[in-house]
Amino acid sequence: RLGRLAIPLLLEELSCSNHDVRKFVLDILGEIGDESSSPSMLGALSDPDGNVRAAAAENLGRIGSAESVPSLLAAMEHSDLWFRFTILEALGEIGAAVPMERLLRYKDDRLLRKALFDCLGRIGDEDALPDLTEGISDQIRNVRESAAVALWRLAAKWPEAVTEQLA
Repeated sequence: RLGRLAIPLLLEELSCSNHDVRKFVLDILGEIGDESSSPSMLGALSDPDGNVRAAAAENLGRIGSAESVPSLLAAMEHSDLWFRFTILEALGEIGAAVPMERLLRYKDDRLLRKALFDCLGRIGDEDALPDLTEGISDQIRNVRESAAVALWRLAAKWPEAVTEQLA
C-alpha cells in the first residue's frame, strides 16, 4: 500500500543474508512496478541463489524496463535452465527489440523451445520466421502451438513475409 515510499527500505533488504527475503523483496518491487528499482534488480541477476535470480528476471519483465534487456541477454549465458526460461519470458514482456541471433541460438534446446517461441511471438522479426515455421512440426504439442501463435502474431507485422515463409 505504500508503493514508491517503501522502495528505499525494500532495497536495503536486498542485502539480507536470507535468500527467501531477497526473493520476496524482488516480488514486492515488481508489484510496485517503479523503474527506480531496476538497477537493484539488475544486480540481483547475479545473486548466488537461483530463485532470487529468477525473481529478478521475472520482475524486470513485469516492470518492462527496456534498459534491462542487455543485462538480461548477458544473464542468458548462465547455465541454469529455469533462469533462462524466466529471462525469455521477461524479454517477451518487455517487448523491446533484441538481436535475433542472441535468442535463436537456444532453438535446439528442447526444454527452452516453448519459452523461446512465446518470446519470439512478441519480439521476433523476420529472422525468426524459418525457425518458427520449423517449430510447427515439433514433436511436442505445446511447442507446436507456441510456434503457430508466434507466427500468427508476427503476421500482423510482416504479413507478406509470414505468408511467403509458410508457402
